[in-house]
Order: sequence, then C-alpha cells, then structure tokens
Amino acid sequence: MKWRLQMEVAETSGRTVEDAVERALEQLGRRKDQVDVEVIRKGSKGFLGLGGEEAIVRVTAKRSGSNRNRRPTRRGRQTNRRNGNTRSEQGSSNRGNRNSEINPNNKRQRKDRRQSNREENAREIIPVTKSDEIKIPGAPTENIPVSSKAEWDDDIDLFGSTLRDLLNLLGFADTHITVRDPETAGDGLGRVNQVFDIFSEGESDPDNLAMLIGRKGETLQQLQYLTNVLVSRKVEGNSVYAIDIDGYRHRREASLTTMAKEIAEEVRTTGDVITLEPMPAALRRIVHLALEGEAGVTTQSIGKGRERQIEVMPE
Repeated sequence: MKWRLQMEVAETSGRTVEDAVERALEQLGRRKDQVDVEVIRKGSKGFLGLGGEEAIVRVTAKRSGSNRNRRPTRRGRQTNRRNGNTRSEQGSSNRGNRNSEINPNNKRQRKDRRQSNREENAREIIPVTKSDEIKIPGAPTENIPVSSKAEWDDDIDLFGSTLRDLLNLLGFADTHITVRDPETAGDGLGRVNQVFDIFSEGESDPDNLAMLIGRKGETLQQLQYLTNVLVSRKVEGNSVYAIDIDGYRHRREASLTTMAKEIAEEVRTTGDVITLEPMPAALRRIVHLALEGEAGVTTQSIGKGRERQIEVMPE
C-alpha cells in the first residue's frame, strides 16, 4: 500500500506572517487548528518597497492519535460509478466526441477572443527614471571591485575575499565571515572542503540576513554556486565550499531529521510505504543519512529532476 505524506514541518516566508503561514499550511496540507506556528521573524516593508524583509515562520503539524489526519487520499485511478470507466478513460471518450465535432470557425473565434483579451488586459510598463531610482541600503557607490583579488594566499583566502566582495556589493557590508570544517550532512560533510559562516555585525539587524537566505534557501544556494564559479576560474582543482547564514542550514537539517524519524516510526507501525514531497539533492541526502541506521526501514529516491522524491518503506 502506497501513501503520499506531506512534510510535518515547514519553514516558509511571506510578505506578512499570515502569508507565510498560508504557504506552510498549503505545503503541509493542514488547517490552522492542526498546526503549531513559531514566528521566526516578522516582516517589514522597508523603504519605498526596497530593503524590506519577508516574514519567516516555522509551522509544525500537531501530533494526533489518529492517522486519518496525516494521510491524504490514497493514490490510484478512480472509478466512475455510473458506467465503470475510470476517469481517465471517461475523459478520453469525451475528448474524442468533442474532437469529432470541432468546427474550424469555432477555433478561429476562440483565437480572436484570446487576442482581444490580451489587448484589453495589457498594461503599459513605465521605466523608473534616474532621479527616482532608490539604492539598496548599504550598497556601495564607489570603489566597486571589477573582479576578485589578484593575489591570494590559498583557495580559502580567495573564496573568503570573493564572498566578502559579493556581500559588500549586495549591501551587506556589516557582516563578518568565519570558516570551519564541515560537521554534518547539512554542512555537506564528505562533499565540501570548508564551510563559510556569515553573521551580522555591529548595529545591523541579523534579520536582514534572511534576504540572503531566500525562500527555502534558494538565494543562499545561488550565492554559494556563484562564489564557487568565480573562484574556480582562478584556481585549479575540484575544491567546493559551502556557505551558511546565521545557522540556517543546521536549523533546516534538524527540522528534516525530526520529520524523517517520525515518518520512520509510522512506517514501522503501519507497514506502509510513504513518499515524501520532492526535494533538492542536498535535502534528500540529509533524510537518507538520518534514516540510514534506523531499524526496520529503508529509503530510496525515485523520479527525475525537480520531481525526485524519497520513499520510506519497511525493510
């Protein structure tokens, strides 16, 4: 028996706390009375819409004695009770009947209506003039580096200085960077050489760093990729470096590990095969490693590309 289970913990962002909670509820497939909400950061509008911060919340599904609330409907074909046909067969039959009655004039009329709707709904986009441009707070206007440093002590020095330049250009000059060895799967243990941690400094608000993390860590991942590409153009070898911001990767790893352990317990109890939502490779690796030593369960990845998922099944 195969079921589809959504993540029991979701960390989401939004323009407001309410928006972030709604996104989390959609991911978890829950109602608001079925979850606990932790506000990690309240959002702010910024100055004239620039430099604003999104709200971030961590939403955890409440534990329930009944598994009914934890599982959506079982996947599979649904039978049409009237004639015994499946919905897909019924749909094919209906499409076949419609296609046999298509009139070329009708297709032309629909095309004309679509074109008319596009013209009616079109909006004129007015560019911002130079005098109305608003600089991102902290962004430099002078002495902007055109490339990474010409001389460096080693690869770590080059990566750190390149990351420093990028942060300055993005308006995050009030930050400091430390470097350490990777410690866990969330750091990329066994896959990266060093981890560069970014923290706020001085009077800067640490919540500003959430803009560098982005939704589901996407901005952080892009910053890491860009910095590695810039460094790889100047050095030989296959060194790869990771970036973490204010402990985000460790928090994400802890959340995924907790979810994985709960799913493993349910698989042992019910004997069901549970399929998780699609995840990037780095997050799937955390789940695989978290359940590697769990008795009575095993995991495997299925699917392709962005739709690749993890199945947790009885051993």
